[in-house]
Amino acid sequence: MTHWTEDIPIIALDFETTGLDTQRCSPVSIGALLRDGRSRMRPVADVPEHVRPDTPVEPGAYAVHGISNDQAARGAPLGEGLSALLRTLNDVRERGGMVAGANLSYDLSVLLYAGHRCGLPNVDAVIGRLHCLDAMVLDRGLDTIRQGRRSLTDLCEHYGVRLQEAHRARADAQAALGVGLSLLRRTELPDGELGPLASHPPSADRLAQLRTADTPALLHRLQQRWWSEGLSWLRAHRRRSGGSFVGETSWPVGAWQEPVGDGWAYAERWARGQERKFSDPGTGLQEDLARAFEEGRAAERARIAGSRDS
Repeated sequence: MTHWTEDIPIIALDFETTGLDTQRCSPVSIGALLRDGRSRMRPVADVPEHVRPDTPVEPGAYAVHGISNDQAARGAPLGEGLSALLRTLNDVRERGGMVAGANLSYDLSVLLYAGHRCGLPNVDAVIGRLHCLDAMVLDRGLDTIRQGRRSLTDLCEHYGVRLQEAHRARADAQAALGVGLSLLRRTELPDGELGPLASHPPSADRLAQLRTADTPALLHRLQQRWWSEGLSWLRAHRRRSGGSFVGETSWPVGAWQEPVGDGWAYAERWARGQERKFSDPGTGLQEDLARAFEEGRAAERARIAGSRDS
């Protein structure tokens, strides 16, 4: 029995970027892979894999993906790469397809702001019409209580999806689509065959919601609802713990993310998975991390002061 996703085009998308701030960072590598119906997945020929960013690669970003400023400078012009990507995204949408990824709110926000800086007139219209399949949103919506990290690497390990090389844009895009499709197909099986989901079985209501979301538009709206519900929980949790909350409820673009100016969040994100590198005193990453932390704290204080004055 074929799944409804096999009858539509899907573009898997992932960026490697110069930093974490979606409003200021730039792509340095674009993973854009097209699966047209039941055909094999292939890179989109018109979209360059490497682009020349309009902002420098931050040390923390380099520590993750290994693309230096010198390497990035040899990429295709950023505007040309993003323009080709937008044409492909629009074509897939026109043919009734969708875009897939993991944490698409990040990638699409980066695309939006970088597209504005490049003067691309259609970026808002194209992104605003997209239908999304986000592996991270589906995972959190179906398994709300699993402890531990939920990065793309973690999701691939949990759901048995192969990730060829983490933090390579094309490999990440392919793996994100694999996780998303695995979740959709897994929920079509009888409840006793949920595989990794069986450890924390989704509620019958959640399974029913996903099983009836059998078009790109219905699936997109369901993820919007699950995102909003998760955000409401996060707000309540922050209030109970005495913390503050900064964010929006729109998804995928404008979805809440830890403000990059928050030094604690920035430092934590940068440090995750970097322990082995930090143990080598010759890398200089410890000093870079400490400097980024202090800069982040200062930026956050300035942002808060500015919002109070406005």
